[in-house]
Amino acid sequence: MSMTDAGQDPAIRLDGRVALVTGAGRPDGIGAAIARTLAASGATVAVSDLKTPPPLHVPPGYVRPNDGAEVVADEIRKMGGSATSFIADLSVENDCLRLVSDVVSTLGSCDIVVNNAAAPHGSDRVDVADVSTAAFDSQVNINLRASFLIARSAIPNMRQRQWGRVVNVASVAAVVGVKNRASYAASKAGLIGLARSMAVDVAGDGITVNTVCPGVILTGRNLATIQRPDSRDQPGAWPPMGQPADVAWAVAYFASEASSFVTGQVLIIDGGMSSTLRN
Repeated sequence: MSMTDAGQDPAIRLDGRVALVTGAGRPDGIGAAIARTLAASGATVAVSDLKTPPPLHVPPGYVRPNDGAEVVADEIRKMGGSATSFIADLSVENDCLRLVSDVVSTLGSCDIVVNNAAAPHGSDRVDVADVSTAAFDSQVNINLRASFLIARSAIPNMRQRQWGRVVNVASVAAVVGVKNRASYAASKAGLIGLARSMAVDVAGDGITVNTVCPGVILTGRNLATIQRPDSRDQPGAWPPMGQPADVAWAVAYFASEASSFVTGQVLIIDGGMSSTLRN
């Protein structure tokens, strides 16, 4: 893949900007697509993830690339972009705070924060009466609390430079009801409220805060979910899937100068799924 293959729109330029993308260590994931697209637009990208992302059990015959923040960062560098990998466990508060500090000290600033990391799925995907406190806490701690901590840590640097972008990656489940997704939906809906209030707090500082809500996107994680025994695996049960790049370009817009008068907004990227009644 070349930088052009990753996507490069001359109308969106991020030259001289440093972008932190969390949860970007899966080459076939949304975070990696965002990292590639921001790099293709000229940003220096900090690719962050766990040291070893949890394994995914994908369909037989589907060969996945190796996971890892350095894998994605190296891919970007080979395409001619600028990227550095960072390891952090976002369930740990000190790791969230250290991550932003390390990005600033290593790359000189942290102009763009993309809160993409999400908690592993599993025990949260049950009827609300059966969701354990541990499963609920895991979703909230990683999806919402970590996003708050990282954005809060980055804002002083952004204010100093009088320019910044925070983009939260939520989910269509934050705005429509989805069966067996109570804790996930709650954490993702929290991202919308967080972004809207944060946008007001920083409106006078050249900083915008927006949220994208992907629908079903063809990632390694979703392939693994489809293969679960309790998945809706009957023919026609899954809606059409988007591509990670569909989300990445929306994030690139929110990260750019083109969206300087857009803040506190929510963009649903689901191919119209949430606008259609489904059984």
